[in-house]
Amino acid sequence: MSVEAKISEKPILFSGPMVRAILDGRKTMTRRVVKGPIPDGATSCGVFSTSDKTLNGRWQFLDGDPEDADSWGWIGEEFACPYGKPGDRLWIKTGYTTRYDPERNETHWKTEGGWITTHGQAMSKTGKPKRDGGHPGMFMPKWLSQEFRLPILEITDIRAERLREITEEDAIAEGAQCAGFPASLSNRGAFINLWEKLNGPRGFGWLQNPWVWVVSFKKLEAQ
Repeated sequence: MSVEAKISEKPILFSGPMVRAILDGRKTMTRRVVKGPIPDGATSCGVFSTSDKTLNGRWQFLDGDPEDADSWGWIGEEFACPYGKPGDRLWIKTGYTTRYDPERNETHWKTEGGWITTHGQAMSKTGKPKRDGGHPGMFMPKWLSQEFRLPILEITDIRAERLREITEEDAIAEGAQCAGFPASLSNRGAFINLWEKLNGPRGFGWLQNPWVWVVSFKKLEAQ
């Protein structure tokens, strides 16, 4: 009897405009920086798919001509993609605001695409009352994402490549134009501007051309 592979479900952080683009069906792809040491001479990156189950889903860099498979050689250590593999799922984290109404003893929570009201004052993990105002998406708990009815994303494809390999078609799938850049920019141009804004200050700008995970996904109904 075959054992069904377990589907993992992990968090992924998106800005408010990108959440709106996902909700509207205009974003089906995201790029995230590959963390960890990149071996010198790496020209491509591939995933193992072998009879050895301990290696399935593990990635490794290669050297050689990307257009000539016979020239490839594995280099560096094997590593895992932190977002999972095709078929796995991602739940959305994004920024949100809270406002406590002491007269009604209710907290109003708001994020891109929706709002909810709960009884009592919002509390942090440490048991302290949350301040009114905005809260970074990295602190959004899973229960709140579910209460906002944010969709679950199912991974349909993952690959690793250099940032500047992005095509105009991929830039459309990234939904970069939804971030409010001038309509005169191409989709690729809008993506470059958005990437620089989010990742340039962290040392992963367009000119640095970092290795990135390219995660394609489809939207599932909120659970």
